[in-house]
Amino acid sequence: MSKSIRLSIFSVVLVIFGGLYSWAQEVPSAKSISTSIKNGFFSKEKWGAGYLNYMNGPTLSDSKGGSINHFLTLKRKFNPDWALSLTLRPDSNLYNGESSFAMSDPYLKLNYPTIFKGANGVKVVGDLSYYAPVSEATKTAGLAGMVSPRLITSYESGKLNFSYFLIPKIYLISETQEGQKIFSHTHYISTGYKLSSLITLDFALSPAWTTKRGQPIAFNDLPMYPGMTFSFNKNFSFSPYIEVSALKPDSKTTSVGGVLNYTLL
Repeated sequence: MSKSIRLSIFSVVLVIFGGLYSWAQEVPSAKSISTSIKNGFFSKEKWGAGYLNYMNGPTLSDSKGGSINHFLTLKRKFNPDWALSLTLRPDSNLYNGESSFAMSDPYLKLNYPTIFKGANGVKVVGDLSYYAPVSEATKTAGLAGMVSPRLITSYESGKLNFSYFLIPKIYLISETQEGQKIFSHTHYISTGYKLSSLITLDFALSPAWTTKRGQPIAFNDLPMYPGMTFSFNKNFSFSPYIEVSALKPDSKTTSVGGVLNYTLL
């Protein structure tokens, strides 16, 4: 092989190895990719998880029944303003010491930027939820799910806090039936007074109206919720309460309950 040919082959080999070396320098290592994923999509700051339940005790005139509504939530935070979460709803029904489970409708919730924030402590936020038609009750009612655009106004001043939830619900129809729900709106008005870092006294009202197909708008009830909240730390709280109907304040409508709230992430 002539000297010129050997030099040409050697030059080509150098060019190839030089190109491979430059490419290898530009391609991120497995470790850097792992770090990027960890600090990006899977970073702890961008995820949230929590568990909440409503313990619905028996009425004062009947001590046999009760239920627990479970809320298991996983949230993905895109930035400080936007987040998307999925909540699963397995519920426990209790009667005469025996329990049974029923799946309520799970829902997706979109949190969007704060609508208003005033210098005096007033804050208005909102979210949009879609409830999937998973439960037997929803399927039987001929519904294809439900959409709920909530609006929440809150105010804090010293030891006093106030909040107002406007909760409209739009029922999506899959099969038209007489008397099925079309629209409802609930107004949850609550106030709390902080006695200490551990205990807050609570009081709430929750009037609601429902529109059903072929029927006039109906006022449901006016339940009241006196109670208190024990905040053991920033991630764990328990709120026992009494539910009393302002329209029928008797033992058949008065019941006990509680809310357990635990933030995992």
